[in-house]
Amino acid sequence: MKRILVVAMMLALFASMGVAQEKQYDVPGVFSFSYGDGWTKGPRKGGSATELPWLVNSNDNTVSFHAVLARADFSYDDWIKRMIKAATPERALASKGDFESSSGEKGYKLTWKVKAANGDQFVTNQYLFRGKGDSQVLLSGTVDAANAEKFAPVFDEFAKSFKITKAK
Repeated sequence: MKRILVVAMMLALFASMGVAQEKQYDVPGVFSFSYGDGWTKGPRKGGSATELPWLVNSNDNTVSFHAVLARADFSYDDWIKRMIKAATPERALASKGDFESSSGEKGYKLTWKVKAANGDQFVTNQYLFRGKGDSQVLLSGTVDAANAEKFAPVFDEFAKSFKITKAK
């Protein structure tokens, strides 16, 4: 009888833990990262057909996370410098620094305070990584300024799970 009770308790524990499932955002042969429940993956409204799908928060559609895969004619270090130099009064650089994923991919994180034309204020966390060959990967999370502290660790968690797909 004790065994049945223990097994039932273990099943209940595993069932409750299984509610939050990790999902994989995968660009086959290139890169991937993980994200959790509460996000819808799909094309951006008004986006181009070549754009990678965006993740939009299921509870607040103003919160999004997306990836950009680019082939640049300038180096990774120049890319970072160009991004920083793109600051404007409406798009102010709030912080910058090295960032590393759990798989050891070295990157750089930029946090921007953005003021939209209509006066709305947002915070964008960008994670820049070297891709394969001459490619570069940008992961970017945007949220209204009032919820920035709530979502910053979520965006960091997505970027921490980033990994370059290794050739088989």
